[in-house]
Amino acid sequence: MAAAFAAAAGAAAGTAAAARAAEHSAEDAHVPYQAVIFDLDGTLLDTESLSDEAMIRALEAKGFDVIAETDTFPRLLPWPLKRSILGRRGSEFAPIVIEWAEREWRSTNGGSVITADELWELWGRHLDALLESAGVKLCAGAAELVARLGKAGVPMAINTSSKAEAVKHKRKQHEDSLFMHMRCVVTGDDVSRGKPEPDSFLEAASRICVTPGVWGVPAH
Repeated sequence: MAAAFAAAAGAAAGTAAAARAAEHSAEDAHVPYQAVIFDLDGTLLDTESLSDEAMIRALEAKGFDVIAETDTFPRLLPWPLKRSILGRRGSEFAPIVIEWAEREWRSTNGGSVITADELWELWGRHLDALLESAGVKLCAGAAELVARLGKAGVPMAINTSSKAEAVKHKRKQHEDSLFMHMRCVVTGDDVSRGKPEPDSFLEAASRICVTPGVWGVPAH
């Protein structure tokens, strides 16, 4: 039985695999989804590494001795921390990061030197600067997947925890390859509860007039 609704929220490898599957499905006119709702960061746009670098810079600016997962640019946050904040909005991930930093990375200034709101704002400023200087790359297979689904007439939307203003920066280079194919983009500003609550997915489904039924996620 064909899936009625798909939430595409895989990592880059999953997106590439899904692109190959969609290529065959579109050619055979057997695309199994009535609609697809994509996550944005780490699924369509390769922004997660820049987000990590921005967070590290924000913490270092406030005196924390950050020990990154990698030393080369862009530096990555330790995976246990990264896993705990993936998909969350700034108001939710900032307190988690501060708790980790105070426990794991001694502050050269001593004590707690930053609030959650301050960290969120400082991280955003560093991320905007990195997006402007380094640019935003597509995840492997993202453009191909979107093109194939578009060719097959599958309605698509984006659901992201990012603020609307941040999305404006991220989408500049990819209007033709990605965003022109989307019927809507739901941001973290559009819902009261962020991920992992389903509110943003349901909002996107409502905007593209699809009733969630059977959920599918492309195999990694």
